[in-house]
Amino acid sequence: MKTLYIVRHAKSSWDYEGIEDIDRPLKKRGIHDAHLVSKFLAAKINKPDVFISSSANRALHTAVIFL
Repeated sequence: MKTLYIVRHAKSSWDYEGIEDIDRPLKKRGIHDAHLVSKFLAAKINKPDVFISSSANRALHTAVIFL
């Protein structure tokens, strides 16, 4: 049986003016929380065969933490 996990990106920062939405980075809190959630999931689920992410900076950063 195949299982699909959907994860939203971590908390992003609105501190930077003049950047495109796709380029918004994660907040420090988002980075911290992404590490906590990824460690929790790693203990609960098997490693995925495929990992797909949006090209948005905040989503890619979250994905790298999860990987």
